[in-house]
Amino acid sequence: FNLDTPIDASLNSEVALVARDGDDGSGGNLVGLLFSATGEANLKGRLGFDRNIGAAIHFVGSDINQWDAGRWYHAVGVLDPTAGITLYVDGVKQAYHSDPSTAPSQNNSQPGSLGQWGRLSIRHFKGKMDDIRIYDRALSAVEIQSLHGMRKR
Repeated sequence: FNLDTPIDASLNSEVALVARDGDDGSGGNLVGLLFSATGEANLKGRLGFDRNIGAAIHFVGSDINQWDAGRWYHAVGVLDPTAGITLYVDGVKQAYHSDPSTAPSQNNSQPGSLGQWGRLSIRHFKGKMDDIRIYDRALSAVEIQSLHGMRKR
């Protein structure tokens, strides 16, 4: 992704890159890659990978909270039904949550969205995205580093 304006810890509203919302009968079935503006102060401005299942919220945030306008970043969120969720930025593992209950639901018929949070048409991303990929399996760290290396050529 490439931002039109910089993002930092002063961010006052969440910004979504990729999201999928809906209810699978558990009270929620959400997954998204977004910049956080709420919650604990140390998460503000950080890129996060978010998985909500009913009332349970699993969020992992980037080490980075200063994002330059005009620079391309490579972001990957991995949802693994046995290992939990992991976030990578520019091929480097940022954070993970090892709760296997983060497995994706097969019952959600809601479409995914790019640049906004699902059907709600909120949390708009202002910038550019390129080479967006969605896999039907969890990628390994080696595969993610290889993808990041391909992007730099």
